[in-house]
Amino acid sequence: MKRKLSQNQKKIRWGIAYFLAAIAAITLPDIAPQKPVQAAESHLEPPVMLASQAGLSEAIMQMEQDWGSEYEEFFGTEFVDLAMQADEMARSLTQLGEETGTRPAIVWFLAREDCLNIAISTPGKMPISVNVMTTDRQLLEKTIREFRREVLNPRKHDSNHYKALGKQLYDWAIAPIEEILKAEGIDTIIISAGPGLRTFPYAALYDGERFLIEKYSLTKTPAFYLANREYRPLNEARILAMGASQFSDLAPLPGAEIELNTITKRLWEGETFLNETFTLKNLQDRRKNYPFEIVHFATHAKFQPGKPNNSFIQLFDEKLTLDRLDRLRLNHPPVELLVLSACQTALGDRDAELGFAGLAVQLGVKSVLASFWQVSDVGSVGLMSEFYQQLKETSTKAEALRQAQIAMIRGEVRLEDGELLNSATRVAVPSSIAMAGTADFSHPYHWAAYSLVGSPW
Repeated sequence: MKRKLSQNQKKIRWGIAYFLAAIAAITLPDIAPQKPVQAAESHLEPPVMLASQAGLSEAIMQMEQDWGSEYEEFFGTEFVDLAMQADEMARSLTQLGEETGTRPAIVWFLAREDCLNIAISTPGKMPISVNVMTTDRQLLEKTIREFRREVLNPRKHDSNHYKALGKQLYDWAIAPIEEILKAEGIDTIIISAGPGLRTFPYAALYDGERFLIEKYSLTKTPAFYLANREYRPLNEARILAMGASQFSDLAPLPGAEIELNTITKRLWEGETFLNETFTLKNLQDRRKNYPFEIVHFATHAKFQPGKPNNSFIQLFDEKLTLDRLDRLRLNHPPVELLVLSACQTALGDRDAELGFAGLAVQLGVKSVLASFWQVSDVGSVGLMSEFYQQLKETSTKAEALRQAQIAMIRGEVRLEDGELLNSATRVAVPSSIAMAGTADFSHPYHWAAYSLVGSPW
């Protein structure tokens, strides 16, 4: 049983560890071949490098444990306490990279009162930390709110104004560690973030020429020690696809039937349950008969302020609140991937962030693919159909999502003459859905909402 810490104790413990790391901020630790990090643009102040390796490693481990405790307190449960030392994380990245043919890195983001603190760990290397002094918590959160408003505003989908904000956020969050990412050949970034940064669409960060997702596969985890680190390819997995197009007290999802049929009849072997058959009993019964590795829900899911019982996943006949998710029994046996294709998450709310980012751990599933905001029906069908096509051909879930998002950016997923086209299929779309959508899915509104939570593998 883990000893519970008060919020003050956590703050004191993290403050001491952070101080230990900061007091030696003079030179980089000797962990070549990584080069000293330089500011990406001339107008940026050079970030401060934290050099005390022992202090930094301890700080990261304690920070991860404290973040894990936050999720435990929110969900009212206890997760497995398997805290990892920095050298264990580095070895784990090496092993997983070899198994998956990737080069993964862990990046931690913590918004402080006077700076943005970034720490990065790469395969076989001890972590490095950077303090970005050109922003602070207040400025960062303000810029994030403005960026999200620009992306979500339907009247501005023909505008590129969001790119300036995306570039500023990129300069703060990615540019200070970009030389490390390049030097280490990183292609997969596992993001673990503190309050205010857990439900940000990192995929849409913009370097002036490309979005971040065009360069790296991305996933989020509450803490690396909580992520499932076992690798299992999914190219032969079976899928249980369930959803609803009509609800008694929520907006209809007319694209749900097309989405489910496209997945199970064109792309994957599996079973489909729609509307009145989308029940908890049917889910439990089918999982008893066959341990479907992928479960797909085309339904509303809302992550809202307040306690876990304020947030829910909508089945056809009931709302399953976050404090009752164990009734889904997705951890007996554990599901490799749960997909929620029509989520909405309250921006900037700590509880909504914890509910969304902690979903995989709370459910006991390996990975969750979900959205921060609800996109159009036709846009959802477009991304999901491309994602499942890519999942057959790539080694990781994160790379499958990346390729699907890139396909939307490049116009390879599009609406044309009443049909939805992607890299492998053509799907007839009813005119009522097509007219409510758009022919161009390149804007981040249509693809940046989707995020992988848990394991990228």
